[in-house]
Amino acid sequence: MANETKCPVCKSKASVEGFVTSAEVSCVRCGKYSFSGLTSDPLQKLKPQQIPKISGWVRENQGVMIREADLSKLYELRMPSVGEKAEKILLYLEKKFPNPGTRIPGGQYNSLADEALAYELLAVGWACDFGELDFLMKALLWKENGLIEYIEEPEDAGLEVYWQITPMGWSHLDSLRRGNPQSVIGFVAMSFDPSMDSASAAIEQGIRAAGYSALRIDREQHNNKIDDEIIASIRRSKFLVADFTGHKGGVYFETGFAKGLGLEVFWLCREDDFELHFDTRQYPHIKWQETKLPELTKALKDRIEATFGHGPVSEDQPN
Repeated sequence: MANETKCPVCKSKASVEGFVTSAEVSCVRCGKYSFSGLTSDPLQKLKPQQIPKISGWVRENQGVMIREADLSKLYELRMPSVGEKAEKILLYLEKKFPNPGTRIPGGQYNSLADEALAYELLAVGWACDFGELDFLMKALLWKENGLIEYIEEPEDAGLEVYWQITPMGWSHLDSLRRGNPQSVIGFVAMSFDPSMDSASAAIEQGIRAAGYSALRIDREQHNNKIDDEIIASIRRSKFLVADFTGHKGGVYFETGFAKGLGLEVFWLCREDDFELHFDTRQYPHIKWQETKLPELTKALKDRIEATFGHGPVSEDQPN
């Protein structure tokens, strides 16, 4: 039986069904999630800076089950930049109110009248508190960039106040969905270990066979810091191919960054190293075998073409 109590992650109002180490949670901020098989209550000692990260991630992955092996990754989640937080809020408002011109209930002092929506946006924006949420909505999305607007209109019964996504906001959302439509680059995120060279060649061959150019950053000549070069290269790519064999932290970072930009991600992992990590288990992976790499090439080619169609780059053209 569910009990009305506090969320183990964010301490907001929630219903919890189960025990300390295994339970299903429905929280006004985090949404629905569960945890199973924990050896203790490791969420009770979360640091203040960890709470908005975990709450935000859970809200983005509704229904996720948190296991003991997932905890170290949860504790080390990367905090989005201020601009990324604002874009997360805008994307969620579009999802919640998909029709242009829809009025989002407002309250006094440019606030939200819907308390449930306010808690959802608190999590969606990975915000520390409602003060930060106000800043993201009012200062960034409204006054600085004009992507949303707070409107007050007189009417017979008094004053109607509401938020609304502006025409500029809808244009910005369209640009986020398009990603980089003119790009022909498929960025490859994977382990640099020499044992992966054969798989890397099969992956690059699959990208080229689909008509696109493969880019693996360790093969590029550059003078910049490696992280800067990776971020710049992902920004100019059409999609990202992520191979999680070896479960390298860099691959998780690059994939998360690409997802934040709205790029399509193709998920891969060697079959004998396939572990359902908490932040990728909901995505369809291409599982491959070292002895059957031509099958990996074909499966990746087919999936890319099914998503984008055949690209303009000749298979014989060098990257």
